Amino acid sequence: MRENENSAAGGRKVSLAMAAVLAISFAVGGAVGGAFVGPKLTSAVPVSSGAVSDEGGEAHAPKGKSEGHGPAAQLFTLESLVVNPAGTAGTRFLILSLAVDVSGSVDPLKNNEARLRDVLLTVLSQKSVEELADIAQRETLKQELLAAIKSTVSGASVHAIYFPQFVLQ
Repeated sequence: MRENENSAAGGRKVSLAMAAVLAISFAVGGAVGGAFVGPKLTSAVPVSSGAVSDEGGEAHAPKGKSEGHGPAAQLFTLESLVVNPAGTAGTRFLILSLAVDVSGSVDPLKNNEARLRDVLLTVLSQKSVEELADIAQRETLKQELLAAIKSTVSGASVHAIYFPQFVLQ
């Protein structure tokens, strides 16, 4: 009987060790992806809609052009948002960049970038792979993210969101 107990205990130790190795592998993979792969992917994606990006990662409409929301419409970009969708246990991920159409100053968004990232990542991480992959739900997702931005940052006149990058793996 003792031999069976020892082999069962040994099997549990191996299972726990394998689970620990898998957890560490996922953590390292996520860190490497977020630190190296994500930025490389986003740097290869041009800013859309004729906007010009400055050194701070902000995109502005070219001088003389506006996005249709008043004379000072600008795009504020958030790049390299990396999220594990709900129910994937870290086996799937979304790399997303978004541009926020703003009338007036982008300073309120810039000054709250960390809060914005946190709120957007929270909303996105609650979505399943099926919800994120469904093109028919993309406009609903944009509206949800727009509402989250408006509730997080006061003093910014935000009109729309664009996805210059949306990679689901």
